[in-house]
Amino acid sequence: MTKVRTHRIRLETNNRQSTLLFKTAGCSRLAYNTMLAYHKELYEADKENNKFNAPLLKRYWNAKKKEFNFINDVVSQHAVIDSAYDGIKNAYTRFFKKLSGYPKFKRKRDSDYSFSLSNTEVKLDYVNNKIRLSKKHGWIKLREAFRFNESDVIGNITISRGGNDWYVSITYSFESPTAEKQGIVGIDLGISNMAITSDGEVFGNLRITKSNAVKLKRLNQELARRTKWGKNWYKTVYKLRKHYKRISDVRSDYTHKLTSYLASEYHTVCIEDLNVKGMVKNRHLSKAIADVNFGELRRQLEYKCNNVVVVPRFFASSKICSKCGYIYNPTDFDNVKWNLGIREWTCPHCNILHDRDINAAINILNKGKEMINSSASSAVSKNETTAKSKAAGGEVDFCVVTKQKN
Repeated sequence: MTKVRTHRIRLETNNRQSTLLFKTAGCSRLAYNTMLAYHKELYEADKENNKFNAPLLKRYWNAKKKEFNFINDVVSQHAVIDSAYDGIKNAYTRFFKKLSGYPKFKRKRDSDYSFSLSNTEVKLDYVNNKIRLSKKHGWIKLREAFRFNESDVIGNITISRGGNDWYVSITYSFESPTAEKQGIVGIDLGISNMAITSDGEVFGNLRITKSNAVKLKRLNQELARRTKWGKNWYKTVYKLRKHYKRISDVRSDYTHKLTSYLASEYHTVCIEDLNVKGMVKNRHLSKAIADVNFGELRRQLEYKCNNVVVVPRFFASSKICSKCGYIYNPTDFDNVKWNLGIREWTCPHCNILHDRDINAAINILNKGKEMINSSASSAVSKNETTAKSKAAGGEVDFCVVTKQKN
């Protein structure tokens, strides 16, 4: 079984190498903005044509590339152009599929300082743990050893800046034996606990932002007292950026460990479709919801697990009794509206005391199994119908609707 993974490693650059990386990212940003400006003119002229006009964009850059010969002083112009071209292509593809808004220009002030290179332009030293992006960059030391071998297939390589450091992300594919994972699990996501499984396992919430709120407040106050653009102002910005990076790393590490554990233990994971964008509009819980990282947790589960079943958004998982199916409404008994403060409730039909989160996880599991069975039965009926139509002498596909000729 072929698997694809990405290894992100911190680079130990010297001053000269760090300056070259900044310049390379700036050249990539310039090429991206130049191409985007031209393609924006093409799109404004013909908005009905929802296609990425690759031939015209390449022709335009070939005519303009002599004006950007200074890029070759930093890195190969071909490498920078490919990185910018792929970025614009992905941005327009997502825009036409209505997955994101119209592509925006990159600004130096809030740019992510990143660029991509192909595996043919980069050399790796597996013995000394070094990487060479180009002759001018030279060999750069890595913070840790590679997690892949020379026999693995290397894909794209992306250089990015995070906090105050540079990182390299290397995509590689390898052959892995199929693991025998058993069982299916339902997961309820929450704020007091990050995830609760239908098996009763509870994964707590680190509350990393809340635990670092005092230090963040002190650093922001210190920054406000500094003279903007002064040396001490830059020193405080450096400390603040470093602390924010640490918070991000702790949150990301915890999320990765949780999703990797679930993917290794279960072959199917059932989760609920949460409206995170609407949930963060609650001014009392927005900070806590953003800190839990719901969207990233679901994204990681979808690419790590074999099967992920997403339960409909308006499925009342917390109010349904997982034993008898009774739908609980506290207004019928205590004249109290259903709220987050109700952590336990007793089913009036079967007199079982339910923990709100575990009961929700079990209901999500049951709903996921129901969805799997219904999709399997519909697939079987589709195959039977197709077989009957072929036996009758027809070659019409099940999904195609044909009209009779007049």
